[in-house]
Amino acid sequence: MNFLKKRYHLLWLLLLINASYAGNIDSLRFEMAKAGNNQDKRKSLYKNIGNYFHKQRSYDSAFVYYSKGIDICKNPADLLFFYKKIGNVFVDSTNYNEAIVYLNRALEINQKVQSYEDFREAYNLLGMCYGLSDNLDEAIISFKKGLEYSLQLNDSSYIGYSYYNIGLANHFKGLYDNAIENFIKSVEFREAIGETSTLVASLTSLGEIFRLKGDYEKSEDYYIRAVSLKRTISNKETLAYLYSELAMVHKIQNNYDLAFAYIDTAMGYCQEIGYKRGIVTLTSYKADIEKILGNVDEAEKLYKQTIPGYREINFEQGVVQSGISIVEIYIDQGRFNEATSLLAEIEKKAQQNNLLDESTQIAELKYRVNKNLGKDKIALWDLENYIMLKDSLFNIKKEEKILEVETRYQTAKKEKQIELLDKENQINQQKIISRNYLLLLLGTVLLFIVVLAVLIIKRRNIAAELEIEKNRHKLLRSQMNPHFIYNALSAIQNFILQNNPLDSVTYISEFSIVMRRVLESSRSDLVLLKDEIELVKSYLALQKLRFSGVFDYKIICQDEINPDIVKLPPMLSQPFIENAVEHGMKKNTNGDGKIVVTYAFDNSNLTVIIADNGAGINLKESDQIKSHKSFATQITRERIENIKKTLKMNIKFEIESEDQKGTIVKLKIPQKR
Repeated sequence: MNFLKKRYHLLWLLLLINASYAGNIDSLRFEMAKAGNNQDKRKSLYKNIGNYFHKQRSYDSAFVYYSKGIDICKNPADLLFFYKKIGNVFVDSTNYNEAIVYLNRALEINQKVQSYEDFREAYNLLGMCYGLSDNLDEAIISFKKGLEYSLQLNDSSYIGYSYYNIGLANHFKGLYDNAIENFIKSVEFREAIGETSTLVASLTSLGEIFRLKGDYEKSEDYYIRAVSLKRTISNKETLAYLYSELAMVHKIQNNYDLAFAYIDTAMGYCQEIGYKRGIVTLTSYKADIEKILGNVDEAEKLYKQTIPGYREINFEQGVVQSGISIVEIYIDQGRFNEATSLLAEIEKKAQQNNLLDESTQIAELKYRVNKNLGKDKIALWDLENYIMLKDSLFNIKKEEKILEVETRYQTAKKEKQIELLDKENQINQQKIISRNYLLLLLGTVLLFIVVLAVLIIKRRNIAAELEIEKNRHKLLRSQMNPHFIYNALSAIQNFILQNNPLDSVTYISEFSIVMRRVLESSRSDLVLLKDEIELVKSYLALQKLRFSGVFDYKIICQDEINPDIVKLPPMLSQPFIENAVEHGMKKNTNGDGKIVVTYAFDNSNLTVIIADNGAGINLKESDQIKSHKSFATQITRERIENIKKTLKMNIKFEIESEDQKGTIVKLKIPQKR
C-alpha cells in the first residue's frame, strides 16, 4: 500500500476522535472584552474560542488562542489541555513534525497530572503523526501505549479503536498476520458494544487483508458481514468500495457472473453520488473481465472509456495501464500500426511519471509489435531495453524485501525493549498496590470464585438445554426426507409398471438431482436463498414430470432481493409445496393447475408465499389427506419453535383457503439487512 493510501486511511481515522465545540464567536469575543484581568475567565474563553476555530478548520486562529492559554497558565492540568489541543491542531492541519513536539510536551506534563484519558488520546494522536509521516514502527509503539491506558480505563470503545489503529499500521507494513490479529480484536470489542459504523471499518480491513493473502473465502465472508450492516453506513462511497471488493474477489476466482453483479451494484452507488474515481475503476474491472471472456470489442470500448475518466481525476498511471490493455488487444488482432501509435503515447507518460513496472510492460509490447512488423533491429533494441528494465524492477523489489525483513527485526527489537521496561514498571507498581489492597483483593477473589462457580453451572445447564433443542431440530428436519422419498419412489414404480422405461430413467435422473440438493440443504441451519430457489425449482420440475399435463408452476423473486446474500432455514416451505402438488393438483383433471412460489421483502421480513388454485383445505377430504396436511402444519410449527430457540429467529406463518378456491400459505422470515 502506497503512502497516499496510508494518508487517506489515517486521516479518515481522525474523524473518530475529533472533538467539536459549538459556540457563537461574536458572543465569545464579547465575553473576552468583559473578562479584563480575570485570569480564570480568560483561560476558559481561550479554550472555547480555540475550540471554535479548530472546529471551523481555522487552524492558525486556533493555534493563536491555545497559545495565549499557555501564556497565562501555571496549573499542570491546564497546560496539559492547551499543549494537547495545539498538537491536535497540527495533526489536523497535516503539520506532523510540530504536532509531535507539542504532543510529547503534553505527555511530559501529564507525568505530573497522571490523567489516563489524556495519556490515551495523546499517544493515539502521536501514532497518527508517525503513521502519516511513514514512520510505522513509532506509530505501532504509540498506538500500543494508547491501548495500555484504554485497557486500564476499561473503555471498550477506545480499546477497539486502539486495536484497529495497531492493525492498520501493521497492514501498511505488510505484517498481515499481526494486522489480522489486531483487527479481529477490534471487531470483538466493537461488536460487543454495538458500534456498527466503526465495526464496518474493521470488517472491511479484514476482508482486504485476506484478499491480499489469497484467502478469498474468508475475504468474502468479512466483506459480506460489512455489507450486512449497510443500513448503518451513510457513506455511499464506502458501500461502493465494499461491493467493488466483492467483485474483485469473484473476478480473481473466475466467478464472472457474480463479479459483474457486484460491479453493477457498486457502479449504482458511485453514479448516485458522482464518485468519478469509483466509476472509472469499476469500468476498468468490467473491461478486464470482458477481455478474459474473449469479448475483445467490448473490452476495447470500455478501456477507451476509462482513459478520459482517469485524466479527469488526474491519475496518469490509470491512463497508462488502460493504454497497455488496449495495445494487447491490438497485437492479438494484428493491428500493429495502431499499437505502435498508442505505445509511443503511453511510453512518454510512463517515463514522465516514473512508472517502472508499466515501462517494463511497454518495452515488451514494443518488442512484440516490431518483431511482427519485421523490424528486427528495432525489436532487438526493444528486447534489450525490456531485459534491462525487468532487471531493475527485480532489484528494486529485492531491496524492498530486504528492507521489509530489516524493518520487522528492528520493530520486534524495539517492542521487546518496551515490553521489558513496561514489565519492570508494572512490577514496581504492583508491589505498592499489593501492600494497601491485599485484604480487598482476597475478598474480591473469593467473591469471584463463587460467582464464577454459579455462572459455570448455569452455563452448563443452558448448553445442555440448547443441545437438546438442536438435536430435536435436526430430528424434525430429517422427518421430512423419508416422506418425500416415499412419494418419489412410488412415482418411479408407477412408470415402470406402465412399461415406460424412458420416463422412468428421466424421472430417476431428476430425482437424484433433487435428492442431492435436499441432502446438501439438510446439513446447514441456514442456506442461501439462491440454493433454496434451485431446490424448489428442481422439486416442482420433478413433480410436473410425475403429473404430466396436470399443472404448471412459476417461481418469482423480487428484484430488490439479492439471493446471493439473503439466508433462510432450509426446506421450510417444502411441506406446503408438497401439499399444493399432492392435494391441490392431484385431482385436477382440467390440466389448468397452477402453483406460484413468491419471494418478497416486507419491511425486514423475507416473505415466502405458496399459492395454488387447487381444492381448498375445507374441502371434504379422506382421513389420509387430512392427516398429511396436519402433519405438514404440525412439523412446520415445531420446526419454527425450535428455530426460535436455537437461531433466535421469530418466524411466522399463516394459511388462507376457501372451499374450491385454492390455498395460500405465507411464511415471514426475519432478515438482518
